[in-house]
Amino acid sequence: SVPDNVEDETAGCIHFADEFTNRYGGCHPEFFPGSLDEAVKEACLRPAKDRRLLAVYLHHDGSVLSNVFCTQLLGFESVLQCLNAHFVVWGWDLTHESNRHK
Repeated sequence: SVPDNVEDETAGCIHFADEFTNRYGGCHPEFFPGSLDEAVKEACLRPAKDRRLLAVYLHHDGSVLSNVFCTQLLGFESVLQCLNAHFVVWGWDLTHESNRHK
């Protein structure tokens, strides 16, 4: 999970992606390694032919089905292909209360 009281959103996103890989393996969407503002720009502020949709994944370790969702849905090949081809995927961890207000 993203450490409690993370100050740098970009560092938090990179940490989230690393921890996600450590916990669930490498078969997951390519999480955007930057802030939400940067992800929006990457998805939307491009020439029309290069634009992609923005998918926001909010993770919580306390969620009963997070393990199933992460391994069985996000790790499913056709889901991965679709997300990686058509979306900028931005991930954030809401497990710690302090990270819910970023």
